[in-house]
Amino acid sequence: MSDQPTTPAPADQQTDSARPGRPPVLDDEKRRVLLKLLNKGCSRRTAAIAVECSPATITQTAQRDPEFAKQLNHAESKLEKKLLGRLNKASKKERYWRATGWLLERKFPDEYARRTPDHFTGDQMVQFILTAVNAMEDAITADQYEQIMNNLDTIIRDSDFGRSSQLLPLDPSITKPPQTPNQPL
Repeated sequence: MSDQPTTPAPADQQTDSARPGRPPVLDDEKRRVLLKLLNKGCSRRTAAIAVECSPATITQTAQRDPEFAKQLNHAESKLEKKLLGRLNKASKKERYWRATGWLLERKFPDEYARRTPDHFTGDQMVQFILTAVNAMEDAITADQYEQIMNNLDTIIRDSDFGRSSQLLPLDPSITKPPQTPNQPL
């Protein structure tokens, strides 16, 4: 044995188990199990339960450890790519048309997802709000009306509603011509 003292590795080169203080919740074995479960299709929540930690611990560990974050993303995306590949392959056969429908419903829900009677699309919500504002025209001034319409236009443009909305710019048939300020419409 050498009589020379050993110097510890710099903190950024130490493994979690070599760092002083509390041991990490996600040690190497738990990380391995977690990644394996994610690879098989488990959600982070289910995988967290299996390794006895919270989903937040997984997220926080990934934020502190870029290599672990990369492994998480790889595990989650690997399964997704595999399943989508199978789905796309199945959808090419006419007898498996449901695979195509399923994929359309999930990738483009605004257009293809099944809706319950109480579900509204973004465009339907925008139309409802504009109709409601127009219904209030007797109770507000032209300036107030114009301000509301401008605010709605901004909200629509800045939201996901604006992605597919046919109302942008706002339909001129909906807007009222400005009248004298402080006069009811």
